[in-house]
Amino acid sequence: MNYEIMTFKQSSPEWFKVKQRTISGTLSYDLLKHGKTYALQQAFKHATNSLRYSGPVSKAAKRGLDLEPDARYLLREKLIQQGIYDETLKIDEVGFVLRTDIENVGCSPDGVIFDEDRIKEICEIKCFGFKHHESCHEKIDEHIMCQIQWNVWITEAECCYFVQYNPDYLDERLTEDGRRHPDKVLYIKKILPNEKYQKAFKKALNES
Repeated sequence: MNYEIMTFKQSSPEWFKVKQRTISGTLSYDLLKHGKTYALQQAFKHATNSLRYSGPVSKAAKRGLDLEPDARYLLREKLIQQGIYDETLKIDEVGFVLRTDIENVGCSPDGVIFDEDRIKEICEIKCFGFKHHESCHEKIDEHIMCQIQWNVWITEAECCYFVQYNPDYLDERLTEDGRRHPDKVLYIKKILPNEKYQKAFKKALNES
């Protein structure tokens, strides 16, 4: 295994301190578009600002924090229903996964399925509003696909379950047509490693 799992919680001071010097999944798109130096500068800037900021989180961030545990539970239930795993399945949360063979790269998966002490599969959870929820179901945004492929590469996982969860479809007061749409609440797509992305990441990291 070419990674180390950090046990501190996500959004903790320790987590932000590691992110100050680490290109993570959310900056993988910037790495490909603008290079390693820019991505590291953004990592330091974002993490430093977060360490200094003690105010309330944004509405979108709070939505994600509130809904993510439910999405993780529903993913577990779906994988068991499909016979991929049995009732012993656990989808764990980890603080940060840091590559040990490449400097300054890591990620924070939204969920991890272990095979003994090895990461077998991961998940990426998004809890978008109606418009983005449906558009991303039809075609995954490039910056989100970069994040998924980056996290798969960092963790050496066999795949990533991309989970889109929006329970607002169950409330007819919120939907555009005034009807409930249970079939649209949860989308799950299994995404395999893509060598094209991995080669692009390695090339970008080797550039100054």
